[in-house]
Amino acid sequence: MSNTFKIYDGEIIVSYKTDNKIAQDVVKKIIEWCEQYNVNCGEGLMQSDEPQIEAPALIAEIIDDLLQFESKYEGE
Repeated sequence: MSNTFKIYDGEIIVSYKTDNKIAQDVVKKIIEWCEQYNVNCGEGLMQSDEPQIEAPALIAEIIDDLLQFESKYEGE
């Protein structure tokens, strides 16, 4: 299944695919990250420096490797 959302006041349309395998891979990646950085709750993440520093890398990896966002300008 393909989904979309818009950014920059609707100027850019971002599409991505989702299915059960992708969803499972995203959850697996998050669980592995939580194990690596000893995170077991949101409060723990927010109160610990290392997980906060490393969280953007996790999100970037999920976006690039698993969700594989594709962007195009409105009207293309």
